[in-house]
Amino acid sequence: MDGAGIAPDRDNAPGVFAALLQQVYSLAAERGLAYLVIGLTERDPLLPTASRYPHIAYYSRLYVASWEDGRGFSTRLNNRVPYIEIAALEQIGKTVSGVLQ
Repeated sequence: MDGAGIAPDRDNAPGVFAALLQQVYSLAAERGLAYLVIGLTERDPLLPTASRYPHIAYYSRLYVASWEDGRGFSTRLNNRVPYIEIAALEQIGKTVSGVLQ
């Protein structure tokens, strides 16, 4: 399995996330996996829970882009905490890396 996702509950309850993360962490260790990848922003209320585990912080920027007919979407985002589809980003990185080699 290349990747799997866990999603927080609707209320972003740190206790629920902590339980899910502990299970995934334990399963990864049992399977001998070297690392897990989690994508959270600095404003995410779940970040302190994830930061309790050994980690390497990777800082980046998120951009919203749209065609002319999609501009209303970006204005509706307000100031929400974004959730990152990290498995898709990892796959894009593998594809780009393969093309560049």
